Amino acid sequence: DKAYQSEIAELRTSSNLMLSQEAQISLVKLSNPPDLSFLNDLRTPLSHWHQIHLYHHLRTVNKKFLPDFGRWLSSENESIVIFSLRMMAEFEQRYHTEVVLQQLGHNSGAITLEAIRTVKQLRLTQAVDALVSLLQHNNPKVQLASLQAIGQLGSIQHLSYLNPLLT
Repeated sequence: DKAYQSEIAELRTSSNLMLSQEAQISLVKLSNPPDLSFLNDLRTPLSHWHQIHLYHHLRTVNKKFLPDFGRWLSSENESIVIFSLRMMAEFEQRYHTEVVLQQLGHNSGAITLEAIRTVKQLRLTQAVDALVSLLQHNNPKVQLASLQAIGQLGSIQHLSYLNPLLT
């Protein structure tokens, strides 16, 4: 097994995108705990297809053997940050709630939207004030997602922020 893993590991950085993605997925499947170290250096976007295949395998792994996805929230690769937020929500990882909250203010609308979904799924009620400030965001999708999250996580005290939006 180890001999195959080292040969497969060499293919992780192939210039052939499909080959490198298949090698990355194979390494995740063959290693215990799952080897996601390729996320540390990945420069190309993590495709939706790739994310689905990784998730499909990761959901079969005992949660205690999953990596801490919070370590990739500072990645410069937007798709890795989004994938990490998704995995944190899916596997209920609450180790880095402060870093998740910071993502609400990210320059990327896609990351902000995923952070809102993560906050909502993890039920991070401490995010409500930040969500209220996102109601002024220039992206209507961010505004809508924030409003929905406030509706789920907020309390009666947050009605005063929502009343002007209803008139």
